[in-house]
Amino acid sequence: MKRLLSLSLFLMTAMLSFAHHFESGGIYYWITSSSAPYTVAVTYQGTSYDEYSNEYTGSVTIPEKVTYNGKTYSVTYIGSWAFEDCSGLTSITIPNSVTSIGYSAFESCSSLTSVTIPNSVTSIGNSAFEGCSGLTSIEIPNSVTSISNYAFRDCSSLTSIIIPNSVTTIGNSAFSGCSGLTSITIPNSVTRIGSSAFYNTKLKSVTIGAGVLSISSDAFPYFDSNTGAKPVKMIWLTNTPPSGYEYVGGKVNYVANDLYERLSNMTVYPFLSSMFEAGGVKYVPVSPSERTCDAIDCAYNESAANINIGKTVSYKGIAMTVNNIKPYTCYQNIFIKSADVSYNGSIGDYAFSGNTSLEKAILGGNVTSLGDYVFDGCSSLQSIDIPNGITQIGSYAFRNCSNMTSAKIGTGVTAINGSTFSGCSALKDVQIGSNVKTFGDYVFSGCSSLPVINIPKAVTSIGNYTFQDCKALREVVMEDRADDTVLSLGSNDSSPMFASCPLDKVYIGRNISYNKTRNNGYSPFYRNTSLRSVTITDRETEVSENEFYGCTNLKEVKIGDGVTTIGSWAFSGCAAIDYFAFGSSVKTIGQEAFSDCTAMTRLISRAATPPSCGSQALDDINKWTCTLSVPAGSTSAYQAAAQWKEFFFIDNDVTGIEAVAAESVGNAEITAIYDLNGRRRDALQPGVNIVKMSDGTTKKVVAK
Repeated sequence: MKRLLSLSLFLMTAMLSFAHHFESGGIYYWITSSSAPYTVAVTYQGTSYDEYSNEYTGSVTIPEKVTYNGKTYSVTYIGSWAFEDCSGLTSITIPNSVTSIGYSAFESCSSLTSVTIPNSVTSIGNSAFEGCSGLTSIEIPNSVTSISNYAFRDCSSLTSIIIPNSVTTIGNSAFSGCSGLTSITIPNSVTRIGSSAFYNTKLKSVTIGAGVLSISSDAFPYFDSNTGAKPVKMIWLTNTPPSGYEYVGGKVNYVANDLYERLSNMTVYPFLSSMFEAGGVKYVPVSPSERTCDAIDCAYNESAANINIGKTVSYKGIAMTVNNIKPYTCYQNIFIKSADVSYNGSIGDYAFSGNTSLEKAILGGNVTSLGDYVFDGCSSLQSIDIPNGITQIGSYAFRNCSNMTSAKIGTGVTAINGSTFSGCSALKDVQIGSNVKTFGDYVFSGCSSLPVINIPKAVTSIGNYTFQDCKALREVVMEDRADDTVLSLGSNDSSPMFASCPLDKVYIGRNISYNKTRNNGYSPFYRNTSLRSVTITDRETEVSENEFYGCTNLKEVKIGDGVTTIGSWAFSGCAAIDYFAFGSSVKTIGQEAFSDCTAMTRLISRAATPPSCGSQALDDINKWTCTLSVPAGSTSAYQAAAQWKEFFFIDNDVTGIEAVAAESVGNAEITAIYDLNGRRRDALQPGVNIVKMSDGTTKKVVAK
């Protein structure tokens, strides 16, 4: 893109704007000095400013000297627009004879990946490399004193840039649009940073040198929590706040003193200028005399792929005790592949968030807590083992770790906060520590590969949306608890907690509660059409109304002796129930509790007194195909009780009958055979069988 130039600039470059004097070795030159010492500039192909063909392609090496008409010329200048729009140019080697690179010299060379700039170059013109979208790294020689306006603007693949100590000025928009940049260090030699110098970048760490006196207000973009594409850590090595800088800075600001009135989220480190790097991590001394330090930043380069933060770190032979891993320390570092953290303390918020290459994280026994978002978005992380020494896991700690297959939570953790594992779509194995008491909202939301969840007995509440979109969850176990402490279950707003889970088995070993209103989905299990088996132990006291309503695949239900009430419509619509057994304490069965339960063949009551039944509670059970089993001595009571007396076949419950060997059955004829769950068998099976004899007795028969 051509820019309007001032008249003086136009005249200065006019000789390079209209033609070339000669060509040698496929490179075009303009003679800049026809008397000794003879010099030339590299110029563009073609004959006029408006009509030129940029045909430079592939790898180009510019010679130091070139001969023309018997004279030897030194190549001292890469002329303005010399290689502009040469989209086929892949690399360029500039000789030591060149002292300056002109305006837009390589602008829009989109395939250019490699540039060698010698120490002889002292100036790089405006837009010299603007739009070189394939350029991944460049080393600016220490002979350059300023980086001109737009010099590297929109070099979108540029991931590494080292600014030498010779540079005093960074021009306007010099690195604007360099979206691959994650870290930049401004050396102490720089005194001015121009407008939009690093605008529209993805910087995560910015270190401002001690010599900076002026920074334009928009040199660095504002932090945007939605895109994460703005600077997060601002490390201010200057003792006096530079002029011109008006906004509040990054998400975290580390400063050498408290003079920075405009900065938020500020931490003062008096010895910030003594920051040092060891093993890819940057530390700042807290107390040099006590040999203590904090980890605040990282290297953001390929050489630091494996990092270790231990109890101590050694630098120049001095061992320093690590006090803290501060928030955002390695935020969105795309180079780290493994992290071993064993220091004695907490890991700050966002410390490893967005580390998309991180495959392995080892947390030592001395780590005490994990901050919010600490490993959020670590999409390559395979597993996590949280040791017993960790007592707190922050919200969103492992969110969107999409390749994590297993997680183990130690006994020190008492709460799993909101969205801790949400979006962990590959998670298949979760081991939850025995002391966890609460699950926050969305904890396992989107864990679409998780097949089983075991809820420890210490848990007292599970938040909303906890199992939303757990599309592989087939088994839920709520561990047995000896006391009557209630487990409170949330919902998915107006949908049941397990609405999107293809449940097969549910084991409830304790008292549960939930909001029973329509706006909360009636019940966690309401209309779960895949649920096949339910076991409720003695600790539960009530099966609430609508609790298993519409569970059309439910075939087997076992209810312990603690339940006193089966609520209205509790199993309504469970058309596949074949076997149903409830304990000795049931006193009432609500209205239409078993409506549409037409497939039931075995109904076992261990209550000596027939429970009272609400309207049409048992009406839809087929009285010809379903056998009612009741405790010994209670048959006549059931035969006289409302709704119970409608069953054609009432026998005695087999509980407590002494087992005998098959050969000891005697001469009486066997009239019926059942398994221990009361299901009819055609013949004796290996193990224990329940048999009815022609003489009216019932026996447990052990067959080989």
